[in-house]
Amino acid sequence: MSVKRKLDTMAESLIDEAMKPAEEGVTPLTTKERVDIFKAASAWYLGNRKASKGESDDPEEGGTFADLQRRINGKDATQ
Repeated sequence: MSVKRKLDTMAESLIDEAMKPAEEGVTPLTTKERVDIFKAASAWYLGNRKASKGESDDPEEGGTFADLQRRINGKDATQ
């Protein structure tokens, strides 16, 4: 299995873990942990998508959520 596939699998499992409800007797993930998982998986997805198109993965603007949303959607985040 390639490193890329392993990282894809890891991102998928982290997202699954962040989205599932807490089991009884198990400490649930905090909101911060869930957001961190989202940010990491989003960055991985965006980087792969840009790389497949031959684009640079350097931020076009700032590092805000709205900027990330614009980069992912390819349009103004307010629309």
